[in-house]
Amino acid sequence: MSDMIATENYVDGATNDRIATELYANPAEGVAGRIATEDWVDANPSSAFPVPEIVTDEVTGSSGTSDLPGSIVAGDLIMIIIGYASANVGLNLPGGWTAIVNATTTNGLIVCYKFAAGGETGFAWSTGNGTSRTITSWAAKFNGTAHASTPPAAGAAEWDPPSLNPANWDVEKTLWLATGYPTNAYSTGFGLYQFVNNGLRVCGKEEEVASQDPSTMSSPTDNWQATLAIRPAA
Repeated sequence: MSDMIATENYVDGATNDRIATELYANPAEGVAGRIATEDWVDANPSSAFPVPEIVTDEVTGSSGTSDLPGSIVAGDLIMIIIGYASANVGLNLPGGWTAIVNATTTNGLIVCYKFAAGGETGFAWSTGNGTSRTITSWAAKFNGTAHASTPPAAGAAEWDPPSLNPANWDVEKTLWLATGYPTNAYSTGFGLYQFVNNGLRVCGKEEEVASQDPSTMSSPTDNWQATLAIRPAA
């Protein structure tokens, strides 16, 4: 039980009950410290990087609804990334969402977010001129203990995801994302949450730094690439 000394300031009655139960079943050193640490992290989410719940989708038409993760409740941060062959056709976006990337030239890359009211089930869109497009999407939900109430930071450019230094925070346990449409490769070192379909590519990296400059995701044609940042809970 000596391992409790380092964590005694974080232990409450419920944690002690868990420790006693598990020690009875498995009397080994380290149990008390592990359980106390787990409970402290649950109660102090700023000690962890934001972790998304992700769903992907593909919808073809002049209008449609792209999937969002399930069981969205008030206060969740929702973010959706869309890639499509836009041919200079923009998308009409649903109300209540903020576009932090909206680039629609030869190819389109759109990133939107909102702080949920609760119960959101989809992202409804329509093309600007009524023509059919295939919309590929990557959507993420961060629950209220996994993110700050700060909007995601974003920067976009052609051919290369730009360097990003969020204005609202400094060195924190930030989740960084690189995305682009269309692309041929993931940014170097971005091995988390990798996804590719129809040329839309997303990848992530956890790093406690103030800024990030992902490597190019490369493309054989005109394209847009973006760097995104999700701030951890304060």
